[in-house]
Amino acid sequence: MEEDLLWTYCDIKHPGEVDLLRDPGRAHPATKQSLKLNGLAECGEDGVWRLTPAGQELLARAEAILEGRWQPDPPLFTLPGDFRFRRGAGKPWGLTAAHLKALRALAACPGCTWRSLQNPFGTRILMGLLERGLAEGAPRRGSPWRLTPSGLEVLKRAAGVE
Repeated sequence: MEEDLLWTYCDIKHPGEVDLLRDPGRAHPATKQSLKLNGLAECGEDGVWRLTPAGQELLARAEAILEGRWQPDPPLFTLPGDFRFRRGAGKPWGLTAAHLKALRALAACPGCTWRSLQNPFGTRILMGLLERGLAEGAPRRGSPWRLTPSGLEVLKRAAGVE
C-alpha cells in the first residue's frame, strides 16, 4: 500500500528513494542529474546539492506517506469499472479515447503524478490535456496533476452525465 501511494503520488518506486531526496548530495551522479532535470534539486555555488521548493514539497509528501499521516484527495467523479466511452465521445473536443481515459484517471485519483500517468497514457496524451486546459500540472517527475473544472466538465459530458 505504502509503495503504491509513493508511486502514484510521488513518482517514487520504493521507500529507499526518499533517502535520496533527504540528502541529494549522496545520490549517484545520474540520479543527481535526473533530480536537476526534473527541477527537484540543484547544486549551489558552494558545490552542495539542495532540494528546490518543488523537491521540498515532494519530500514532504513522501515523508507524510511513509509516516501514515497523508491521505489522497477523494475522487472527483467515478464511473463504473465496466464503463466504456461510446465511440466518438471525445470528438466534439478533439479528444481520443486515450484522452478520455486519462481524464477519467485524473478524476479518480486527483494529485497523481506525471510518471504515474505517463506510463499508461504517454507524453503526447498528457500534453494534449494540458494544452487544452483540461488538466494542470508540470511534465516532470513528482509533479501532481489535477483536472481543471473544464476537464471535469468535458469528462462528464463525454460520459453522458450532465
